[in-house]
Amino acid sequence: MVSNRSLRETYADKAYSLACACLWGWGLMLFATGIVNGVRGNELWSDKVLIAVTTGVTVSVLAAFLGVIRGLFPNGQSKESQKAGK
Repeated sequence: MVSNRSLRETYADKAYSLACACLWGWGLMLFATGIVNGVRGNELWSDKVLIAVTTGVTVSVLAAFLGVIRGLFPNGQSKESQKAGK
């Protein structure tokens, strides 16, 4: 039980670190786009690329936190008992 909780905490920390890295990378990308657009007057990346990256970061962050929440707070039922209940 103790090692299981320790393993959950380890993976939760890794998922949190990954989500933070994605958000920092996204913020850095937006910052670089703004600086280049302001200084040189031309786009570093198009709007379509920024929308795609924003969507990808949002999905990855939500998936990471969903995985952490499901791992840290399981529903207590086994898969076979869930199938029998349907």
